[in-house]
Amino acid sequence: VGMQKILSNTLIGMVLGVSSLAHAADDLSSIQKDKKAAYIVKNSVGVNASGNQDVCADSKLTERKMRFFVEHALASTAFNYQKAMITDDCTAEGFIRSKNGKTYRLTIDSATGWAALAIGHKTRYLYCERCEGILDKDFSLD
Repeated sequence: VGMQKILSNTLIGMVLGVSSLAHAADDLSSIQKDKKAAYIVKNSVGVNASGNQDVCADSKLTERKMRFFVEHALASTAFNYQKAMITDDCTAEGFIRSKNGKTYRLTIDSATGWAALAIGHKTRYLYCERCEGILDKDFSLD
């Protein structure tokens, strides 16, 4: 009975993870298709987990970098995000206001190519391989 319960819980977790990934892909897909969405930078200079801006002085977020990230990102899971996370990475944040009135918070990690896309209490995790180092001032958008 114990092994059945473990297998059952594992299967439920896998199903919920796939379901969550499907919702993330829906959110991301609608934003990627929304060419009229407004991208608004909240903090252009990154900060690390300790709130220290000094170590992130060479980082810069722009509306163009936010749009680039979203255009090239793929939906992923919290598990994958946590595996790749660098604790003291520089992050910067902005907002995406879609044409249908939804406002998403986009928090981009500089070195890893990961971001969190949040609306209300829902957070989706995005990965963009081409975006590793995106907050660097000399990051190429070509």
